[in-house]
Amino acid sequence: MTEYSVELLANKVRKGDFSVPPYQREFTWENERRSRFIESVIMGLPIPFLFFWEMRDGLLEIVDGSQRLRTIEDFVLGDFRLSELGSLPSISGFRFTDLPESRQRKIMNRSIRGIILNEHADEQARFDMFERINTGSKTANMAEVRRGALAGQFMSLVIELAQLPVFVELAPVPKKQIVSIPRQSRGL
Repeated sequence: MTEYSVELLANKVRKGDFSVPPYQREFTWENERRSRFIESVIMGLPIPFLFFWEMRDGLLEIVDGSQRLRTIEDFVLGDFRLSELGSLPSISGFRFTDLPESRQRKIMNRSIRGIILNEHADEQARFDMFERINTGSKTANMAEVRRGALAGQFMSLVIELAQLPVFVELAPVPKKQIVSIPRQSRGL
């Protein structure tokens, strides 16, 4: 495991120090997703690990993280302009060069963790890892996102009140839409 600064990652992408293998998809992230990712970087939120395979010639093949790396490079060294941001609306429409120099330095110094597989991992193992990382999870629905984002005493109270018979009677929910609630959330 290693940590890379955003500055180093952007420069390595620009120099061609990373190899994008054939099993990787083309660059598919739309501007909104790219902007949300950059917003997460700026806010200092945890970013998923990057996975690399060290090739015999020293280049690093991107097993997972191609979209993130290309977005970083295009924002920091390219001409990518942020779309409408939810948490940092004051920088919506900004390019990296539009930001104050102090903010640029902070972004460049942010670190993202990477895991480097040794040269003995064959192509099938790398493809399997890529496939599992990119298809192994289910996207959270909006209720799950809100529950996770608003966790705490208030959410516990809302969940508890939603189970009261009078609430169930006044605001019925189809059985297939009822989500099981973890015991700790129910105050049990």
